[in-house]
Amino acid sequence: MPKVHNAPAALPIKLELRRWVLQEISPAHVFDAYCGPGEMWRGAWKDAASYVGCDECEWSVATPFSRFVGDTVAVMRAVRLEDYNVFDIDAFGCPFGAAMELARRKWRRQEMCAVVFTDGSSLKTRFGQLPAAQLELGGVPMRGKGNVKQRHQWMVRAWAKRSGLDVLRLRLAEGNGSGRGNQAMVYSAAIVRGAA
Repeated sequence: MPKVHNAPAALPIKLELRRWVLQEISPAHVFDAYCGPGEMWRGAWKDAASYVGCDECEWSVATPFSRFVGDTVAVMRAVRLEDYNVFDIDAFGCPFGAAMELARRKWRRQEMCAVVFTDGSSLKTRFGQLPAAQLELGGVPMRGKGNVKQRHQWMVRAWAKRSGLDVLRLRLAEGNGSGRGNQAMVYSAAIVRGAA
């Protein structure tokens, strides 16, 4: 079954979260970790002060925005993350692998930033498998489909603590993946502030 970048039912939810971030963080300098064909750029991020996408596929010279073509985590290790204050992590599956790479960014005291997450790791968690980043953050006491939002909130807060950030506001929405299965997805946006 091919991967679906943005399920039709999820697209309005995802765009609404990104537009909310643009209202909260201004000027917004966006690093879109898994930009795919550019739907989030067209629907929201084109209004940011600056934007760069990153993905391994679906690039052409006609792409209307700047992007890195390569493995997202490798690119995040190579670029200066301090140049961005909004991070969009819309991975297939668990977003916290890339988020753990983002944790190495130097956050200034009281610096306001935002991170947008698309979390599709519920299927693994339901069957007792924990993503590596989840284990690195200390595991999660909640498993099973009924705890998808609670687990995601725990992960965001554990990641923020590890990163030296305070979570000021966290908006959550829930939906299904591609619409062909029953994998629960959590879409969120966190406004964070440097605590150190």
